[in-house]
Amino acid sequence: MKISTRTRYGARFLLQLALRGGSAPVPLSDIARDQQISLKYLGSIASALKKAGIVRTLVGAGGGFRLAVPPARITLHDVFKVFDGPVQLVHCVTDASACGRSADCLTRDVWRVANSALENSLKGVTIADLARRQGGKQRKPGRKTK
Repeated sequence: MKISTRTRYGARFLLQLALRGGSAPVPLSDIARDQQISLKYLGSIASALKKAGIVRTLVGAGGGFRLAVPPARITLHDVFKVFDGPVQLVHCVTDASACGRSADCLTRDVWRVANSALENSLKGVTIADLARRQGGKQRKPGRKTK
């Protein structure tokens, strides 16, 4: 299993909105520039997050995106579900019928424990937590990272 680029960029997008304070809408072009993500690609990510009710938009002059939910209530698990669906290390973890050997499989319980650990880890980190960790470390806009 691999966490998708869309999930990672979605988390970065939400983090940037949280770091901006959430009161005034932030133009998508500002976030795309600051995060060095193509505007078109970030637009598709923002659209999915809007559809999920995590962000909202304000159209017109002074418009942009802002969080629709307090950052303390948005978990990485929420972001993961928008782009990658349910946490599922292997198919048999969530659907025993996916494998004819599920009932007798000696490793299925291990995969279920690992799956649960990952899911709980993602549920245990909020966008507010990430913003606190970021603290004074926010990159200057337009500066390249290594």
